[in-house]
Formats: sequence, C-alpha cells, structure tokens
Amino acid sequence: EEFETKTSEIKEKHAAQIAKLKVSANEDRARDRTVEKDLRSLLKKEKDETTELLKRIKALEKELNQEKVKATKAEELIKVGKGTIHKLSIELDEEKKRAKE
Repeated sequence: EEFETKTSEIKEKHAAQIAKLKVSANEDRARDRTVEKDLRSLLKKEKDETTELLKRIKALEKELNQEKVKATKAEELIKVGKGTIHKLSIELDEEKKRAKE
C-alpha cells in the first residue's frame, strides 16, 4: 500500500510537472508568434521605407541630371558669348584703327 501511495504521489508530481511544461510550451509558442508577427511588421515597415528612399534617390538623380544638362547648356552659351565678345572686341579695335586713319 505504501508503495502504491508513493507511486501515486510520483505520478501526480509527474502529471503536474507535465501540465506545467505544456502550459509553458504553449506560452512560449504564443510569445514566439507575437515576436514573429512584430518582426514581420518591422520588416515590412523597413521595406516600405527603403522603397520610398529608393524612389526619392531616383527622383534626386533625375533632378541632378537635369541640372547637369542645364549647366552644360549654360557653359556652351558662355563659350559662345565669350567668342562673340572677343569677335566684337576685334571688330571694335579695327573700327577704332580705321577711325584714326
């Protein structure tokens, strides 16, 4: 009888421990699901932010290229203007020489 009582107590202890482990495992799984959900949410947010940054970078690159084209055109106009000024300066010098003669 004492053996049966001890055996029964041991079985009850084991059953209680198993029940605690099951509860703990369920809590762990629930926590894991929450963490996974949070991580997925953060990942999506990061992906969205990265996509927005890439769009902004592309827009800035396009704007930069447009400014480069404008700068190149301006440089060409400056060269033409300098050439015209130089040509007019020569013509003016020639006119002054003729006027003195």
